[in-house]
Parts: sequence; C-alpha cells; structure tokens
Amino acid sequence: MRKKLRRLVQHNLFEVVVALAITISIGLMIPEICLTRDHPGMKWVDLGQNFLTLFFVVELALRFLAARRKRRFFSEFWLDLLALVPLLRVARFFRLLRLLRLYRLAGVASRNSALQSLLLGRASEYALVVFFLLFCLTTGTLGLTHFENPNAGLGKLAGNFWVSLFTVAQSEYANQLPDSVGGKLVLLGLELCGLTFFAVLTATTSAFLLEKLRDGTVLQRMHLDDLEDHVMICGWNSGLESTIKQLQHHPNFCEREFVVIADRPELPELADLPFRHKVRLIRDDFTRVEVLQRCNVAQASVALIVSDIAQGRSRQDADARTVMAALTIEKLNPQVYTCAELSNAMNESHLRMGKVNEVVITQDLAGHLLARAAVSPSSWRALHELVQPSGSRPGFTSYPVTDDLVGRDFAALVSDWIGQKGILLVGVYRPSGETLLNPRRYSMAAGDELVGIPAEGGK
Repeated sequence: MRKKLRRLVQHNLFEVVVALAITISIGLMIPEICLTRDHPGMKWVDLGQNFLTLFFVVELALRFLAARRKRRFFSEFWLDLLALVPLLRVARFFRLLRLLRLYRLAGVASRNSALQSLLLGRASEYALVVFFLLFCLTTGTLGLTHFENPNAGLGKLAGNFWVSLFTVAQSEYANQLPDSVGGKLVLLGLELCGLTFFAVLTATTSAFLLEKLRDGTVLQRMHLDDLEDHVMICGWNSGLESTIKQLQHHPNFCEREFVVIADRPELPELADLPFRHKVRLIRDDFTRVEVLQRCNVAQASVALIVSDIAQGRSRQDADARTVMAALTIEKLNPQVYTCAELSNAMNESHLRMGKVNEVVITQDLAGHLLARAAVSPSSWRALHELVQPSGSRPGFTSYPVTDDLVGRDFAALVSDWIGQKGILLVGVYRPSGETLLNPRRYSMAAGDELVGIPAEGGK
C-alpha cells in the first residue's frame, strides 16, 4: 500500500496538480486582501481558499503515509504544515503564512522529471535567483497591503508592489516608514531580502564566470536513502554508457533511478542518455559496505558490477573486486537481481556459489564474436544488430508463457507468432536456468519464457 501511495505522490501529473493548486491559492490572496469584506465575491474567495486548504491537508496526509521515514517527512514539509495554520483561524494575519507555499513550487520542480532535465547545470542557479526575487516581491506586496491598506482595492496593491521592488533594489525603504508594526517588520524583511538577493546574484555570476559550478543541482534534492527499486551499478568502463542507454530505452527501466558508484577522480557527463537526470554518480569505492549502504542497496532491485581497471589495476584485480562487491551485495540484499562481469572464467565458480544471478565472461564472449566475424561475416553482422539494437532495429526480447500456451509445441508457436504478431521465436528459457535454442518438439511449461525477435519498427 505504501509503495502505491509513493508512486502516486511522485507521479508527474500529481505534482502538476499540486503546483496548480499552489498558484491558485496564492492568486486568491490578492482579492482576499484587497477586496472589502462585504464584496459579493469574497464568499467565493473564502470558499476557494477553504477547498484548497482541504486539498493540501489531504495531499500532505498522503505524503506522510507514503514516507518511509517520518522524520524526513517533517524535515522536508514543515513549511507546508506551517502554511496550514490559517485553517485554525486564530488571527487574520496568519493567512500570510500561505505565502510559504511558494517554496513548494521549487519542490515540485525538483521532483518533476520533465523539469529536472531542464534544470540540470547552471539553469538551476538562475531559477533559484528568479524564484527568490519573486518570493520577496510577492511577500512584500501582500504583506504591506495586509497591514497598511487592507481591503482598499487594487490601487494600493500596485503601489505596495513598487515600494517592495525599490526596497529590494536599494536595500532600504523607498518611501515613508509604515505606521503599523506589521508593516515595519515586512519592510525590514524586504531590506534583508535585498541584501541576500544581491549576495546570491553576485555569487551566481561569479560562479558562472569562474566555471566552478559544473553540476548545478540547487533545486534537485537527492536523498539516496529514499530510493526504491533502483538500479545500482558498481564500477565504470567504456561500454557502460551504452548499457545505461539501452536500459533506459526498455519499458521496465525507463522510470527507474540509476546509481553509479565508481572510484575515479573524473566521470563522464553522460549527456547522450535519454534520462540523464535519473542517473546519479557517486565517486567512491563500491567494495566498501558503508558505501553500498549509503546508496541504499537494501532497496535496490538490480545490481550490475562491471570490470573496472581504473587506477592501474590489472584485470585479475578487477575481477577480485567484482567478486567481493557481488558477494557483499548478495549478503546485504538477497532479493536483488545481480549481474556481474568478469574478464576470465577463473572466478565464476565463486559468484555461482554466492548465488549471483548472471555472470558475463567478457573475454570468452569477445573471442567467440571475433571467431564468428572471421568464419561467417553475415552471421556476425546479424548478431551485432541483435545485441546492439538502436532506433527501429529490434533486439532479443523475452515473453512469459501464459496459461493458454502451456502444453503447446514450440514449433507450432513459431508459426503462429511469426504470422500473427511478426515475432520470430528463437528459444526457450526455463526456470532452472537452462536455455533451449530452437527446440522444435519442446512442450511449453509453466514458468518458461519465450525468447524472440520483434519485427523491425514494432510492426
């Protein structure tokens, strides 16, 4: 149940609805403060604010139930809880606390996958500066109007906007001192905001000129211990970028987070990945238990350990590190699906005894592919297209054997599927781990998986 709620509150559409509700709530504060209490539209404004407050109560309740760590929920959403104080109707000036919801827009941007791709790099720093300026002007305008000219019309609101703007720009009050204590406090806050704004603006400009902010993620909160069902990748080599790209094109992996742990001083930018914002690079030693736990290996669904020969390591040393990491991961999370890469088959038995799911021997595979290229160039070309699909070119795909397929011959399924679905079946994968290639007289059993090649272009 908690995982379903978590998927709901993390869905992009849910975040868009929350952002729209925040925008409407802040917009309704303008007539709420400017219009007179006997205005006929005030009852609709109050009704709208009450409905939106109820919406935020339900939304925060769902987030609380979906949170794996309740302390993290309160540390992340305490401002949102404070914005619900006007619901108690203790005093009218508490309605200004609704302005705290403006910070939720930054939170929505940090969690929205579409916006994350736009806010990578230095764009997030510029977004922070613009957001801070808008927050200062909105708070100052509505705050001054509430304390100095409540329910006096839109003319006073426009005047207070210019007072707020020039106060922030000059870091001193731009008009006569307000009469009310609340107005004085708002103006003092605007002056402090002005000093802070120009400090942030100066720092951002300096960082841009000096090229020191290479991974600007101010709005992107990355809590590794909150990850679930993510893919953990240990080590780095030249083919790993292609591996991640193919995984992100697969429907079972396109929505998952990726955590790459590599003990290297520099890692590539991975700019060509389809979902770069879902890949997190951790520069550390993946053989250490505390590093794996920090990356939440207990909640990972897939672990890939690649042969990493960085920092002058031999291939034998790289294989030893692969074995150590794979056995440690299996010990920390026996449910994880582990795939390990070895340079030679000497250490394969250790991984098999450690219940590692799949072991890939790269030297044997490379030797086989090189032999096929020499003996039969046409078969090598076809195999190359199958193992490296891109665009409309299909690759090997597995299909579960449903109840209506149990007991049927493989040869009959090949004829039916190629004619009806355009899928060329080539083999069967059994639950025991055995792979049968073109078993003509084999009868399908429960738990089997068919391996086939879909038609090019999905037709």
